Amino acid sequence: MNELILSLLSAVLAALGGWVAKNLIPYIKSKTTLAQQEKINGWVTTAVTAAEQMKRKPGSGDEKFAFVRDFLLKMGVDLSEDEIEVMIESAVKRMKAGVL
Repeated sequence: MNELILSLLSAVLAALGGWVAKNLIPYIKSKTTLAQQEKINGWVTTAVTAAEQMKRKPGSGDEKFAFVRDFLLKMGVDLSEDEIEVMIESAVKRMKAGVL
């Protein structure tokens, strides 16, 4: 009788382990990625706002971009120049629309 219960319990645990590996782990990974993306978006928004505040003179777009890029690199964000530029442009658009 104990062997039957042990075999049944082993089968249930194996099925549960398979379900966790198939469903729960990808779910956790997707949430972590989303959390990281939200953190990066927050840093971009903060850096863009700071750059706009500190460098108000016309034609200082390159300086502002460099400021935001350098800030993100210091925070450990590993993005290409193009990805950073897209995020900056999006944050600037939201700021001008009054969404930030």
